[in-house]
Amino acid sequence: MRYLVLVTVFLGFAAVQAVFGGDARAEERIALVIGNSAYTNTSPLRNPLSDAQLISESLRAVGFTVFEYYDLDQKDMKRAVVDFGDVLVGKGPDTVGLFYYSGHGIQANGSNYLMPVDATVKREKDVDIESVRAETVLQAMEEAGNRLNIVVLDACRNNPFEASYRSANQGLARMDAPSGTLIAYSTSPGRVATDGEGRNSPYTFALARAMRTPGLSVEEAFKQVRVRVMEKTNEEQVPWESSSLTGAFSFAGGVGGQPERVKLAALPPAGGQSTGNAVDDEVVFWQSIQASNSASDFQAYLDRYSEEGIFGSLAKNRLFELKKPGAAKAVQNRSLMTDDEAARAAIEKAQTMMAELRQNSSLLMGRKEQSMAERLEKFRGMLGFIVDFDVMSRFVVGNYKDQMTPEQYENYQALYRELFLSVYDFTSGQTWAGGFEIEQVRPYGGDYLVKLLLGKPGPDQKKVGLRIRRKDKSFFGFVIIDALVANVSILKTQHDDFQAILARQGVDGLIAKLEELAGPVEAPLAIPN
Repeated sequence: MRYLVLVTVFLGFAAVQAVFGGDARAEERIALVIGNSAYTNTSPLRNPLSDAQLISESLRAVGFTVFEYYDLDQKDMKRAVVDFGDVLVGKGPDTVGLFYYSGHGIQANGSNYLMPVDATVKREKDVDIESVRAETVLQAMEEAGNRLNIVVLDACRNNPFEASYRSANQGLARMDAPSGTLIAYSTSPGRVATDGEGRNSPYTFALARAMRTPGLSVEEAFKQVRVRVMEKTNEEQVPWESSSLTGAFSFAGGVGGQPERVKLAALPPAGGQSTGNAVDDEVVFWQSIQASNSASDFQAYLDRYSEEGIFGSLAKNRLFELKKPGAAKAVQNRSLMTDDEAARAAIEKAQTMMAELRQNSSLLMGRKEQSMAERLEKFRGMLGFIVDFDVMSRFVVGNYKDQMTPEQYENYQALYRELFLSVYDFTSGQTWAGGFEIEQVRPYGGDYLVKLLLGKPGPDQKKVGLRIRRKDKSFFGFVIIDALVANVSILKTQHDDFQAILARQGVDGLIAKLEELAGPVEAPLAIPN
């Protein structure tokens, strides 16, 4: 099935005006973007749809008119390429053309093939019949006769049809770029790229940032992408280009006297479109880099949000640690620890986690120039990212989850999050910023229990235990999964209460009760001074 996410279609392209209003430009910029995720006869892919969306947004931000397609079968892929070539011909020799593809791509007999979502490959000889040759794209763009073309292939994943092959070539084969063309691969020829852990592949996210950065020639932009991806993947993935460019080009301008086309601040949050809420956008950005071992990712956060950001103190501390000599080697050595060493290291890491959260909480809540509502919203954003609401909310409803529709469960999870962040005293920003003492960190039921004294010394000081669990790809390596108040588990209490409501009133009754307790999920609870 094919989706065209653009009001302008190829047949009506002649009516399209310049992207920047009435500003007549000699250089037209036209892009074809294809993201194939929903494969029917082999393994589907998680990221191509969001990768293609992010690249499309970035290209539009720097003046491209973008034709954006998702989950195309072979016929529609070929038609899109042919129509794209026709558009380039019609726009004239000063046009810049760009083709971006994210999805399965394989090599066979020395040629590269882009895989439609309906491809069925039982033998290596089926590849040419079922797919689209990458050379077909190059030929369509070369025949257009325009001055400069860019082809980007984020398609160097594992060969999904490898079992059908006599030869087990991985990745894509090297292609020579025709004159006036740059071909960019997400990794070097014959190697495999990663989809990454977030919404976007490491390559696509780095490329989107480089496209929107003024002052970079196209060659410098792809060099910057290579550096960032190598850092992100510990040099396991090395992007590569083949270039026969003879003219100058810059995505965002600001090179050789060109005006800037876009500001870096216009970059959307990592991994997708803006949520429409500044705090949510910042949290999404943070989530995309939190597990990184690359100093450049945390520098990028500070460049955008400064030390005044929600996670400013955490980013600054992590950046300092990553810039220490031997930091990369220390990360590698963690896997060589004995069990006792790992246990001691986990306790030290948990203590560091709570100390850094205390510091960041104090900074967030101490900003007197901001209203209390603003400070609390940012604190909630910080606390929310270290709590595993998915694990907690599933435990509390138990088998009743199977009785919920997807819409009910989504609504329930949002209300549960709001309940946890807004109703309990021990999750309030004032409590955390008012005083914070770590009494003890110890193993607890396969996890760890952090005993805290929250608030200023006196009758209002709260004793709280936070149960934290190891979680890979999280900032601290731990997430909160329960809280103990007066040695009683919040999760156990919620489980008993929620199960009773579900038994009497069903799913709708529970959701109604949570709405009564937590209020609307759209608005954070504002606590006055």
